[in-house]
Amino acid sequence: MPGRDRPTAATRRLAVATALAGLFVAATGRAAEVVVTVNGLGAGKGRVAAALHAASRADAFPAKEAAVAAQWRDVAFGPARFRFVGVPPGRYAVAVHHDADGDGALDTDLFGAPTEGVGFSGNATARDGAPAFGAAAFRVPAADSRVRTGIAIAD
Repeated sequence: MPGRDRPTAATRRLAVATALAGLFVAATGRAAEVVVTVNGLGAGKGRVAAALHAASRADAFPAKEAAVAAQWRDVAFGPARFRFVGVPPGRYAVAVHHDADGDGALDTDLFGAPTEGVGFSGNATARDGAPAFGAAAFRVPAADSRVRTGIAIAD
């Protein structure tokens, strides 16, 4: 057609890139945020870890190798806060470990019981060992939500 220019290759690439960027923003806007607050960290020493576990690996909860995400913080006075972003909808649980001596490992006694503080979402407990995934699980709803969970550690 006279008077109309055909789009150049650069214009087409820009249009495709813009469309893909829009899809990326839309896709990331559908994920949720999980905020974990850990209380009871005692004397303000060592480090604390929070590990986010998905239902797809519920059988391995709370093994750190099975976590879908994990974060460490230096312990300060007051609660420690963790923020997991981009979490797809589903069932999750959080396990927390207060590494009071800072060696990066969960210290245990001769029987395997933790000698450092541990905690689980929903403040789930078990008589022997860690609670089952279902006892600590919470639901992350669809699109653009924020889930908050508090965990108390008894050091």
